[in-house]
Amino acid sequence: MSLSVNLYLFQLNKLSTLHFARRAKNIKNKPKINEDLDQKALIRQYESELQKLRNELETKNKEINTNELVMELEQQKKRAEEDKNMAIIMMEQASKRYLDERQEKRKLEVC
Repeated sequence: MSLSVNLYLFQLNKLSTLHFARRAKNIKNKPKINEDLDQKALIRQYESELQKLRNELETKNKEINTNELVMELEQQKKRAEEDKNMAIIMMEQASKRYLDERQEKRKLEVC
């Protein structure tokens, strides 16, 4: 009887060890550097975060300035188109007046 109890305990211990080994194999370690967050370390951390935020802000400002520049160029283009159309209208009117005057001269010359 003691042999069978010992054999049973041995197999139970072996099985328990195998279960533990399987669980231990699945453990994922995430190493992390231990850091004492003293005053200087906190200041360095905040300074790096501030620099990162300043860079982000500068990038956003450049995008905004670019958008404003595009809008200004579009407005200039629109004004140039309006000026061109106005010049065409004025030239057509001047041309019409010239042709009318020329026609009047011809009528006077014939009479």
